[in-house]
Amino acid sequence: MKVKLPVIERVKSDEFWDEVTVGDLEEIRDQLRGIVQFRRKDGVTKLDPIIIDIKEDEADIERKKHKVRLDKLDDLDMVAYRNRVNNVLQAIIDQNDTLRKIRLGEPVTDSDLEDLCSLVLTQEPGLDLHNLMDSFQQADSLDQAIREIIGMDADAVHERFTKFVQAHPNLASHQIKFLDLLQNHIAKFGSIKTDDLYEPPFTTLHSDSLDGLFEQSLADELFEIIGSFQANSD
Repeated sequence: MKVKLPVIERVKSDEFWDEVTVGDLEEIRDQLRGIVQFRRKDGVTKLDPIIIDIKEDEADIERKKHKVRLDKLDDLDMVAYRNRVNNVLQAIIDQNDTLRKIRLGEPVTDSDLEDLCSLVLTQEPGLDLHNLMDSFQQADSLDQAIREIIGMDADAVHERFTKFVQAHPNLASHQIKFLDLLQNHIAKFGSIKTDDLYEPPFTTLHSDSLDGLFEQSLADELFEIIGSFQANSD
């Protein structure tokens, strides 16, 4: 310890700190690191922590709503966004009449939709269902866009197609298979676009889809059923 006294006295002087350099500090650290453990701890005055209390003036706080541009999201981000919306809606679907009607394909009013949007905002601040129309530009209404996320009640879908099958008891197995594909898609996405009917998996049974599987009169009936799944708002 005595060997290091000159170094210690140097550090304690005001002159050292007036002109100290990084090199000086590194030199001192190197010389004193072996004896720091022997420093006296008694008599050391502990300083109270400095607390800075800055008062916020509500009048000076600027708040802005951030609108998610869904048309700018890439595929992975869009999937994540859909999952986020679906999770919020599924959590309240059993207690919300508007969501229940949408899943059943029943009409809802603009007032119903506004109440639903407000409810979602309370559950998930910043999640505005109105923005869904940016993503589902093919949707004619907000309830249709919502149904494309939460899907449609499978029993309600099956009921409409059951009437078609009962009216035409002589349908072939490949025609029934096509109807199963169609029902599953509508139950999952709430509806189906006409263009999608001419893409896989609907072209796996016939390259012309339902046009090649059903005669014209039956195809026309199916298009009417498909059109009935387009959501309607009062």
